[in-house]
Amino acid sequence: MISFIVGSILRALRIFLVFFAVNGLYASDLPNIKTPYFMEVQLLSEKPLSFNGYKVKSFSFKSSKGNTDIVKFYSKLWNEEIRTVETPDWIYHSNFSGKFLTTVQVRNIPAKGFGSFNSASGLISISEPSTIKNATKRAKIERFYPISPDTRKLSDLNTIDMGKKSRTTVYDSPGGVSSNLHHYKLHFENKGWLEAKAGLSEKMFKTFSSSTLIMQKGYDELVVSFIPDKSGRTKIVSVLVNK
Repeated sequence: MISFIVGSILRALRIFLVFFAVNGLYASDLPNIKTPYFMEVQLLSEKPLSFNGYKVKSFSFKSSKGNTDIVKFYSKLWNEEIRTVETPDWIYHSNFSGKFLTTVQVRNIPAKGFGSFNSASGLISISEPSTIKNATKRAKIERFYPISPDTRKLSDLNTIDMGKKSRTTVYDSPGGVSSNLHHYKLHFENKGWLEAKAGLSEKMFKTFSSSTLIMQKGYDELVVSFIPDKSGRTKIVSVLVNK
């Protein structure tokens, strides 16, 4: 059960970060990202990468110091306005300041030998988030998810990986995180799904103002993340895995 929870959260976080990192509407001139002196950075592409019409500038990096020093640098740079999420494999730091969204994805490299220090590697991305207009379509009738009126579909992807079918969706939904969380949770519980750890989604909402609902039905896995935006609506990122 623990491995299921960890793996599910990790998948949801990856999709969440990829979606929001590229969710800059036709950004033409993205600025360079400030980095500390101990970080060696390489631009992944001379031109901003494009994803469904959205653009993002991405860098890979190697750091002679670990996450502790990296987070100190960016926390000061971003005036303490930094959001951090940790998983067993990665540490994610993000900041949205007025116009640009920056995400720093860090993997610590263990120190070798007595008296040595951690180093790190990872990715940095910057994009220009914008109100989604013509790039979205109103969600059609949905048989699996409890889509409420005025919900817009941003992405819907079906894949097969190592014999497992998965579906990844991103919706823009009216209402706040709490109402959407309760709506989805009740819907799936009525369909026979069980929360992997009872009460976890509620605790996450009270702590972070966002939440992730992790559910299981037989061998099938479902992860639904609820992320608030400034307009009072909620981005709903889901991963369904059928084994």
